Amino acid sequence: MGRRDHVIAREIKAMRALGLRVALDDFGTGFASLTHLLTVPVDVLKIDKSCVDSLSPGNPSSVIVGGLLSIAEQLGIRVVAEGIETESQAAQLSAFGCVLGQGYLFSPAVDRDAMTDLLLRLGQPLPAETPSVATESARTGGTAAGANQRTPPDAQGAVRRRA
Repeated sequence: MGRRDHVIAREIKAMRALGLRVALDDFGTGFASLTHLLTVPVDVLKIDKSCVDSLSPGNPSSVIVGGLLSIAEQLGIRVVAEGIETESQAAQLSAFGCVLGQGYLFSPAVDRDAMTDLLLRLGQPLPAETPSVATESARTGGTAAGANQRTPPDAQGAVRRRA
């Protein structure tokens, strides 16, 4: 992005006016910054796997991820944590208030037909009462790190856990 943020923001606003939801992927990798949350209107932040990988109590990454979740909540942006591979990561994200996640803890990657079936059976409906609240598309998948229910995996392997 960079110097053309205003052009990108205008285009994203036009897409959102058509009912599309916009996700900012790989947040935390250096290509996406907090400034983008001020200049680019997004519905969903996808926290990069590299941030999730280093989660552990007392680790600086935990402070950053917790802070991102707090900022996103206050801005009305949904957050998907990518690359959740352990129960410990899922539990820590859940404790931070993160309810959407994807990773091999929930499901390996699945093919298009399997994903379509899962989305049709278990997908999250769009929240009708709050159209500005982010809803993940089939690409981002509806997943939960701490919701204890099953939802469909996305192409990268994401699902909500069952009780």
